[in-house]
Amino acid sequence: MQKLVPNTQTGSLADHQQGTDDTLSGVDDASNVLFGDAFDMDDHASGGNDTLTGGASHGSAASNTLYGDAFDMKDHARAGDDTLTGGVNLSSASTMSNTLYGDAFQIGDHARGGDDTLTGGDNASSGLFDSSTTSNTLYGDAFDLNDHARGGNDMLTGGDDLSTGLLANTHVSNTLYGDANAMDGDTRGGDDTLTGGSSPVRHFITGYGGSVSNVLYGDAGDLHDNARGGDDSLMGGSATAPAGIGEGLHAINTLVGDGNLYDNARGGDDTLIGGSLAINLVSGDAGSMHGNARGGNDTLAGGASSLNVLDGDAGTMDDNARGGNDTLTAGSGSSPFGGGNLLFGDAEFMYGHSRGGNDTLTGAASASNLTGDGHEMHDDTRGGDDMLIGGAGTTTMRGDADAMFDHATGGNDVLVSGTGTDHMWGDAQTIDGVAASPTAPTGDVKTGADTFVFAPGSGTDFIYDFRQSDHDRIDVSAYGVHGLADMMITGTAGDTTIAFDAANSVTLVGFADPTALRPSDFVFA
Repeated sequence: MQKLVPNTQTGSLADHQQGTDDTLSGVDDASNVLFGDAFDMDDHASGGNDTLTGGASHGSAASNTLYGDAFDMKDHARAGDDTLTGGVNLSSASTMSNTLYGDAFQIGDHARGGDDTLTGGDNASSGLFDSSTTSNTLYGDAFDLNDHARGGNDMLTGGDDLSTGLLANTHVSNTLYGDANAMDGDTRGGDDTLTGGSSPVRHFITGYGGSVSNVLYGDAGDLHDNARGGDDSLMGGSATAPAGIGEGLHAINTLVGDGNLYDNARGGDDTLIGGSLAINLVSGDAGSMHGNARGGNDTLAGGASSLNVLDGDAGTMDDNARGGNDTLTAGSGSSPFGGGNLLFGDAEFMYGHSRGGNDTLTGAASASNLTGDGHEMHDDTRGGDDMLIGGAGTTTMRGDADAMFDHATGGNDVLVSGTGTDHMWGDAQTIDGVAASPTAPTGDVKTGADTFVFAPGSGTDFIYDFRQSDHDRIDVSAYGVHGLADMMITGTAGDTTIAFDAANSVTLVGFADPTALRPSDFVFA
């Protein structure tokens, strides 16, 4: 039977002892360190369901370090379901630092984290020339998860910058880890929900106000050995920019579904959504994937009126890393920062024997740049069989990569024209540094059999690498076309144009002889 033991900030819970449900608050304008149950928990000890709140800053630098249960948990210890809240910064010039651990600094052996709720502290000052800053670092479970430890299903929310000073120039930085800074051994992450802080207040007259930066890791900064990520949900923070003002950059979000993956680590099936009026740098699984790492099947969406860079799996993949089957959707609205939407189905850079997943990428009404696998593919990398769907805006689509080198192999991709003007490459825009075309050499690069799909309202489009030798095809079935005679095919200046009607056509750039087209080059109704 569990034995209840009152809170002890310096003692231990062991055997079958259980911590009580405590409420602890830090002192304002001070440095606070609080433990929800004890300093150490081992054996079969259990933590209580505790509430910890950091002290505020009114005029002096302050810090809060809060542990939901203990500093160290091991053996078969179990954490409670705790609620931790960082201190608010009310000062006009001071700094606030909140470091929150949902359970402990370190969890090892077979210990388990609780289902915790962590909330960072806000900047809420109102001084005329306010320059205060707040830093929130939140760990859903611990700094380190080792051995067979398991993370809980935690909810983490970053702090907002709510400063209202007429000429304020304040900032909140949030770094959120769904489970831990590092996971190794056979650890497992929980299914966590992470939300970045926002900067909703900008003075309409001056354009001054708060700003926020969010770095969110669904599971950990690094996952090693056989660590597994949970199925996490990440949402970036948003900003408000007054019309005609928009001074400065108010929200930057870096969202990583799991964390850097090494060895045999596996990513979860995560959902990541960028914030609005922000710069969103989103990776479905990791910043980088190495060894035999595997990405999850993730869902990524860009934020509205934002610059969105979406990597289905990671920024870089090498060794024998494998990408998941991801779904990426561009954000709506034009970005005040320029650039629009840049979507990569797997990674920006692929090396070694890494492999891309079978991904689906969809453009938007704003300008979109869709690449099925990676910005660059090197060595013996292989692309997946991807589907790229154009939007209402101008869309650039590359089935595999911007550039392919060495012995890279492209997948068999499907590129679907949207209602805007589409620029399409079934494989890559350049191969071994040479602009791709129907006749350009491909060296040792292996290009795939790609399909280009058109439907009524597809507009004026261009294909730059239509290769009959690859068995590329043009799907015109939605137009009700039954044969070559149902289309107007003409040649001009070394290109071939296929007109479906007076308003819709596709030009095969570099395909010089229109009479060389065969029925087998098409998918008819």
